[in-house]
Amino acid sequence: MSRPIRSTGASPRVLLVMTSQARSPIGEKIGLSLVEFSVVYYALTERRFDLILASPQGGMPPIDLASNGISAPSMTRLREDWETRGALSDTLRLEQIVTEDVSAVIYLGGAGALWDLPTHAASQAIIRTFLDEARPLGLIGQGVAALCWANGPKGQGPAAGRRLTSVSRTEQTAMGALIPFCVADELRRRGGVHSAGPDGAPLVVRDGALITGQNAASALGVAQAVIEMLDQERVVE
Repeated sequence: MSRPIRSTGASPRVLLVMTSQARSPIGEKIGLSLVEFSVVYYALTERRFDLILASPQGGMPPIDLASNGISAPSMTRLREDWETRGALSDTLRLEQIVTEDVSAVIYLGGAGALWDLPTHAASQAIIRTFLDEARPLGLIGQGVAALCWANGPKGQGPAAGRRLTSVSRTEQTAMGALIPFCVADELRRRGGVHSAGPDGAPLVVRDGALITGQNAASALGVAQAVIEMLDQERVVE
């Protein structure tokens, strides 16, 4: 069973949520954006935050092959980091997460996140809790799809009246894989004030404790925004 990573005993715990969806309904290989994972993971562990990794099915999440070949310092580091790769292979199931033990959540993207996270009951419960309590909730790229069918405060959709971003329609189309819905369009339909920048360029939008990033290039910005919120909370305490 996965345990908190590099625990210091005093640091806030951050939950990283990732997909378990390995294939689309027509058999395409999909999964987690490994570059988003590596960027967020090292940004947090370098600041000595404790991490919990979780997915709908637990165990090793499938890897989105489109992200596996991306050249980035964090990816180079991950390929040689056997401890982290071991932790990634042993994620908890989302049903095992106790939200009271977690200070912040970050949802990672990859094409698989479009298929299993939006309708997963445990994921929806985590999102509702963090929105209701205004605790840091970050989502990146396709991972923002997890907001689409969850209920926010007072039973409203979590996007209603909120400023946010997500993978854009043109970015989704360029990925080539079958997509169940356009995340940006769905969020707008549910009352979200959605914005998008140029394809592939970083864009992070913060609305209270809700932090969203458009794409993998925005992963570091989302992680940094969550870190900033947690640091502010520690100063207040």
